[in-house]
Amino acid sequence: MRVRGRFVPGRNPILSFMVPNNKVGSIIGTSGTVIHQIRNDTGAHISISKPIEGELERRVDVTGELDNICNACKLIIQHLNEK
Repeated sequence: MRVRGRFVPGRNPILSFMVPNNKVGSIIGTSGTVIHQIRNDTGAHISISKPIEGELERRVDVTGELDNICNACKLIIQHLNEK
């Protein structure tokens, strides 16, 4: 998993990382239940890029307050490790 972060003063930080296509479903969950729950539990905004033909990974962006980003990433990693 590749990780990249960005911080611009006065704006919420963003953490971006790549997830293999075959693992993205564990973050989204059935009908989006998992990602919705992570968003509600942490207050972080999470977006996942659309699949691109020929690419093996998709980008996940997590934005919000730094503590919210950290908590969301912990939950995402837990879901990735479960499947």
